Amino acid sequence: MLLFIVIGGFVIAAVLFLLLEVSINTDPNIRKIFFGAFAGAFFAFIFVRLGAGLTKIYDRLAKNQTALVCLQHNLNDCMGVISDNIYLIEKFHKIFDGYHAEVKDQKLFGNELHQIPINKELVVQLTNIEFINEVYSLHVSIRKLNDSMKTMNRMMEQTISAFIEQKIDHKTYPANLNHYKPIFTDLSKFLLSANDDAIKAFATARVLLRDEVFLSRIIRYFMPSSYTEKQNVEINVKFNRVKSEIEHIRKKGQEKIQDVMGN
Repeated sequence: MLLFIVIGGFVIAAVLFLLLEVSINTDPNIRKIFFGAFAGAFFAFIFVRLGAGLTKIYDRLAKNQTALVCLQHNLNDCMGVISDNIYLIEKFHKIFDGYHAEVKDQKLFGNELHQIPINKELVVQLTNIEFINEVYSLHVSIRKLNDSMKTMNRMMEQTISAFIEQKIDHKTYPANLNHYKPIFTDLSKFLLSANDDAIKAFATARVLLRDEVFLSRIIRYFMPSSYTEKQNVEINVKFNRVKSEIEHIRKKGQEKIQDVMGN
């Protein structure tokens, strides 16, 4: 809007100046000089503003591309932690399955559910509004899950500590654990749902990443994102060499330990 106002102001001023010159001065060169100067200044102004606008657009798209890459890494971490938490919940059910006051062997659970990492700063760098809303909804779900898991960790820690310190007996202890079982089951369901949402967001980010700016495509062409055939051969050679060096160091270490123990 400001650009149009400025351009309109230039046009109106030019017309008024031209009418004034025509009415006062009869020299035909006046108009040529004026039109040449005005056209040069006008188009220079347009190209400068257009270049600045395109630069801002490119910077915004470049930030979006970077955010999509970083978001994929973040979502990959989220899915890994979610998988670990689902495993721990399954392990909890397995350990305390059929556990009651009459069971002689006392059982403890030393693990705790891990917080799912989210990066809120990446959302504001995205450009697709629909995808922004999806990622924001996922972050809200994860935040609620993290709060629930933090509460469960605290409850489990207090219950186990109370049992170890003999503040509760072996009858109250399994009763509390059995009360936690359905809560853990519900948490597992929400974790699975969040994992599906994270997978969808990961796939969406991969699709959106293909619509990259032209300069990024050129750079990516000269910096491939996959191994070449030559690199695969060199990696295998280096892998075997490093593995051999590690084995040699391990044997030397064992020999040194045996010498020390023998002395």
